Amino acid sequence: MIDRTVGFVTWYIAIFAGSGILSFLSQIKSDPASGASSDVGNSRLGQARRPDKEVNFMALNKEVIWQPDAYPQGRAANTEWTPIRVLIVNHEFPPIGGGASMVAGELSKRLVTHGHRVVVITSRSPGLPEFENIDGIDVHRVWSWRKNIHDGGLRGSATFLMTAVPYLRRILNSEPIDVVHFFFGLPTGLLSFYTHGVRGLPYIIGLRGSDVPHYDEKSIVLRVLHRMLLPLTRRIWRRASAVFAVSHGLRILAQQTTPELPIHVIHNGIDIVYEIEETPLGTG
Repeated sequence: MIDRTVGFVTWYIAIFAGSGILSFLSQIKSDPASGASSDVGNSRLGQARRPDKEVNFMALNKEVIWQPDAYPQGRAANTEWTPIRVLIVNHEFPPIGGGASMVAGELSKRLVTHGHRVVVITSRSPGLPEFENIDGIDVHRVWSWRKNIHDGGLRGSATFLMTAVPYLRRILNSEPIDVVHFFFGLPTGLLSFYTHGVRGLPYIIGLRGSDVPHYDEKSIVLRVLHRMLLPLTRRIWRRASAVFAVSHGLRILAQQTTPELPIHVIHNGIDIVYEIEETPLGTG
């Protein structure tokens, strides 16, 4: 069942992006009864990864009123954190991409600051290493055929999916992961058919905008693509441990797709601890 689903996903994307994802991802094998994949035998643990601890996703995704006095220097005071191991999947990460890239980068830094383990899978551009550790964050960069450093386009998304799968297998075979955080329901959320459907890992979905149906009605390509992938979009959202949007407006729009699904709101954060250089009036 998983093979068929992933096959259809990659076939639809190949139509618009012109990539060979179908033949690549169709090699993923799974046992529908047990959820174990054929590559699990190569795992050092000899079985599909399972989280070692329970993660309260609802608590992590509450809407919280910001209280600066309670969080000096941007960190919670006198708070005990239960360390978790997070895999962040986003086809853009600094210096590649735009807003979602910056959020992913800052979120990763904050998680590491609080003692969590963070691994990132993202796209690579010329001049960037395939792997590096940035301030305690393990960043794995995979090849993707992007338009440019700021815009991936459909072909960039499709090729990212194709090249990210081997890295996912390698990472999940090499270390335990508690939760996968997918930035964007599409395209990156499609990889949940492997991380959750095959490996059994819980995941959360962060909706950013263009990955939500009806967000951009002016784009004929996006309208057609969302309509074709709508059953998969609903399945991805419904199987997630939590789904959150970056605004109340986006949540309302997303609930048109899955009215029965609780969608939380977590706004993009800002760093309130910074210095402003004062410039006298009339001199700037």
